[in-house]
Amino acid sequence: MALETAEKVLAHIYGEDLHGCSVSLEEVAAIIDKSYLGHTRSSRALIQALGEVLRNVEVLATPPAQESIQDVTQLVGVLGERTDTILTLVKKSLKAIETLLEPRKDGHE
Repeated sequence: MALETAEKVLAHIYGEDLHGCSVSLEEVAAIIDKSYLGHTRSSRALIQALGEVLRNVEVLATPPAQESIQDVTQLVGVLGERTDTILTLVKKSLKAIETLLEPRKDGHE
C-alpha cells in the first residue's frame, strides 16, 4: 500500500515517468509506512480503551442480584453509586478522546 501511494505521489509531482525525481519509491514508502503505523497504533489503543470502558459500563449496568438487595433504599443506593461511576467513566473517556483529537503542537496529526 505504501509503495503504491509513494508512486502515485511522486507521479503527481514529477509526472508518470518520474523524470527528475531524486528519491526512490522505497524512501517515500518508508515515510508513509511510518506515518500509517503511528495512526494504526493510536487507533488500536483508542479502540481497546473504548472496549474496556464499555465492558465496565456493562458490568455496572447489570442489575444487582436480588438476594444481595434487602430493600428499596439499598437498591436506590446501589443504583446511585453505579450511575455515578458510569458518569465518571464517561467523563474521563470523553476527556481522553478530546485530548487525542486536539491538534499536536508539532503540526502533525
